[in-house]
Amino acid sequence: MLIRWLSGVQENNYVPAIAAMNVLLAMYPQDRRTAFLAGRWLVHQRRYAQGIFVLEHAVALFPDYPAALNELAYAYAFSGNIDRAYGLMERYVELQPNEPNPYDSYGEILRAAGQYDAHAELHVDFELVSALNR
Repeated sequence: MLIRWLSGVQENNYVPAIAAMNVLLAMYPQDRRTAFLAGRWLVHQRRYAQGIFVLEHAVALFPDYPAALNELAYAYAFSGNIDRAYGLMERYVELQPNEPNPYDSYGEILRAAGQYDAHAELHVDFELVSALNR
């Protein structure tokens, strides 16, 4: 099913690709990675509501899943729910405080929402963390 889904997408055969994705999700309902991949793909197709639904499932399966939290935050931001996106990004930063991507992603969402002061403050926070880890 995974090959049918991915090859269908690559060949622009979206109906059979989505059908294969749905079968795959039904076959492995407890697989957080499958849910993450499907949710991420849906978000990148600008199917935010569907992507949020699937990514919420991935996070429910594994609440400390950094990649899923990151993608879910973007999905909420893209769909206009900035407050939910902020909360998810804060959790992502808590999980990986010494990594650059949580700060970068959070900063992108803050900047896109017009929160320039918060964006600058977050940048300073990351610079401090980076300096301490050298």
